[in-house]
Amino acid sequence: PHVVGVDGTTIDKRFSDITIKLGLSGVVVRWIGVNDYIRVSVPFTYRDRMRGLCGTFDGNSTNDLHLRNGSEVTASSSKFSFETSENAYHLFGTSWTVPTASRLLIPRSDVCTDNTAPSNHPCEMTNSSLPAPSERWRQARSTCYDIMSTTGPYAVCHGVVDPNWYFESCVYDVCACGLNSNCACSSVVAYDQKCHSRGVTNIDSIVDNCGVCHGDGLSCRTGYAKCNVFSDSHSAATGNKHLYSTFDSLLHRFQGKCEYTLARDCNGSLFDIHIENDSPSSAAIHTAWTTGVAIRVAGLGLIKVTHSATETEVYFNGQRLARPSTNRGSDGSQITVSDAIENQVQIFLASSDVKVTFFGNYETLVSVPPSFKNRLCGLCGNYNGKADDDLMLPSDQSLNVSSVKGSTSAQSVASYHVFGSSWTV
Repeated sequence: PHVVGVDGTTIDKRFSDITIKLGLSGVVVRWIGVNDYIRVSVPFTYRDRMRGLCGTFDGNSTNDLHLRNGSEVTASSSKFSFETSENAYHLFGTSWTVPTASRLLIPRSDVCTDNTAPSNHPCEMTNSSLPAPSERWRQARSTCYDIMSTTGPYAVCHGVVDPNWYFESCVYDVCACGLNSNCACSSVVAYDQKCHSRGVTNIDSIVDNCGVCHGDGLSCRTGYAKCNVFSDSHSAATGNKHLYSTFDSLLHRFQGKCEYTLARDCNGSLFDIHIENDSPSSAAIHTAWTTGVAIRVAGLGLIKVTHSATETEVYFNGQRLARPSTNRGSDGSQITVSDAIENQVQIFLASSDVKVTFFGNYETLVSVPPSFKNRLCGLCGNYNGKADDDLMLPSDQSLNVSSVKGSTSAQSVASYHVFGSSWTV
């Protein structure tokens, strides 16, 4: 949703990401809700005019711990030791507690209780249910290593934005969460955003479109329809399960070995997704698994993913993409190729808000927004909210799903084969 105020203020919400631009002041507030990450941007006209938890904005970071009463906790003393620094930060933070009469969020009848400053780092605190402190430090640092790695995704930013504070904050959070790796993401997102704000854009970001670290970009896509193609390649000798779950949740099996239309915009021709199926060399009977995906996008070109027993290759308009890498098209589309171990390819089509994720030969996932309802065709169905007519042929003839489900195994296989082979390219 996009809301515009009378003074030019805009409020944009995309999934859990909310951006508020204050028209008269030029101030921008962004909240990535999934990570509780908040960023406030102010124009240079506010230099030397700011106070609060975000500091003074006077070009001098050593006096940012400015209390409400005008006194100051110096940054040098706050770094003396863990206990000293936590007490200093606690004193600074609580000084900016909003008076009851001025509250905008918490009911005035509620009583705020500030936690006391911890005397020990979370990695050092006694906890019989967790490993020894030395092991906690090791695990937390390992979890947060993406920020500090000199060969990692953020190495290109180290010379512009010092990663140490973000790394230390990440380690603190991970230990405070009982070594839960999900708690590392807030610091990663903060560093990622800071790097971009300082002009470092050639980052192989590990943060997806939903603000999730190492995510698939689908966790926040509520209301989006998904089509899955599953291949159990490990059961090739006995007949694998090459299954399709359509946008309307019809489950069907098709073992064809050729190139097929998986999903196509049959009204607007914005995109056309093909899938290639073949048999593993060890297959004793008629089986299939996915060996490639190709996507043709209007105005962008051709994206091709091929998979073999040894490697996955990704091509964008004929040029092979490196792995790992993040690549952007002229329209804002993004192609993310993981390393060879994770073996995953994520493709986000900006013009249509369609997402395709290729997990080697065992799963392909297509996610589409509600705007494509009643516009699609192919092996993923027509996306009209009804599963009963998903077996639609290119001729617009529909096989009766209920009769197929009630038929014998041989008859249902034959019907699914008629449907699947009709979408041969």
